[in-house]
Amino acid sequence: MRLELILTGAELLDGRWSDTNTQLLALALKEIGLIFDRATVVGDGFDDIAAALREAWERADVVVVTGGLGPTVDDRTRDAAAAVFDVPLVEDAPTLALLVEFFKRFGRELSDNNRRQAQFPQGATILANPIGTAAGFAFAAGGRHALFAPGVPRELEMMAREQIVPYLKRHLPSHHAVASVSLRTFGWAEGALDKRLALIELGDVDLAFTAMTPEIMVTLTARDAEPEAAKAKLAAARALIEPAIGPAVITDDGRTLEEVVAGLLLAKNLTLATAESCTGGLIAARCTNVPGSSAWFREGAVTYSNEAKVRQLGVPAELIAAHGAVSREVAEAMAAGLRERSGADLAIAVTGIAGPSGGTLEKPVGLVHMALAGPSDVQAWRDVFSGDRRRVRLVAAEQALDRLRRVLSS
Repeated sequence: MRLELILTGAELLDGRWSDTNTQLLALALKEIGLIFDRATVVGDGFDDIAAALREAWERADVVVVTGGLGPTVDDRTRDAAAAVFDVPLVEDAPTLALLVEFFKRFGRELSDNNRRQAQFPQGATILANPIGTAAGFAFAAGGRHALFAPGVPRELEMMAREQIVPYLKRHLPSHHAVASVSLRTFGWAEGALDKRLALIELGDVDLAFTAMTPEIMVTLTARDAEPEAAKAKLAAARALIEPAIGPAVITDDGRTLEEVVAGLLLAKNLTLATAESCTGGLIAARCTNVPGSSAWFREGAVTYSNEAKVRQLGVPAELIAAHGAVSREVAEAMAAGLRERSGADLAIAVTGIAGPSGGTLEKPVGLVHMALAGPSDVQAWRDVFSGDRRRVRLVAAEQALDRLRRVLSS
């Protein structure tokens, strides 16, 4: 069973609009065990839409097309479909009546261009759109199916649920159930993860990687005629790869790293404070993005200058003079000083050189020192991150939260 998706609209190609319809449809179809094999984006041109549809129609069992069903001159999908299927466009009386009534409710008459929305390729099945004027349609021939829906996300979401999925369930032969899991990971580069997992035999379970800097999503997908068998395959594959990834797995339930940290702090009845220099408040911002963070997040201090470190955190000036602001000693003093002043159970501190200038041979750009102060001790770490200033700051904040996660999980 091969499925293809075609998205139409010049706004998707020139940057005016971001595509959310691919994810919307992919998630809806995945619920019934169907996964797209290819997605194509084309503009509003008749020839481009017709060519994409003709090619997909030759390759696939099911083609889903979005967009181009409106009343304006650049809505050419219905015309392209009629041309590809070699049938005329015909007016559908029930759809026309609905359009007349729709505009009547607003005290308007149906215009000629809106009347075009009642035209469909001859032999098509109409897919109702009760929340818009652009009805969809389905065309079947030779055991293949093409489904057309408006590109407006709100309308497409409703039609996916109430029209597209039910249509496919009625007309397609039995298909495999799909079971999948996505493991959010941090600590391994994409290539290193691939090399680490490449030798593990997973049978017919698919393994995929998605880079979401600075994290990598590792997704396993299993298919089988029976849902329970698909779940069993997935569980067996997961049991094989998790030991190889180890503590790099943050979560498997879609939560962010900061949400996982929040859960661990709440479970242990602990509070947190953050002292940041090079990350400039990124860690505190991520913490306070979590709803209910007031239950565990005590405060955040951005102490960018040496004077701020001395004044707000009590870091001895002579310590900075002796070791420099970017050092293990200063990171430890920042964490310990904030823990004492804030009254938090834990305080994490970060100081580093984000670049592009300020580095030396001994302390290169990308050097970051971190420390975590707790009731009994202060732990410290040293890292050197690659990339530009934005990436160094982003990865440093992620590393700090992940170090906290691992400590809390141990």
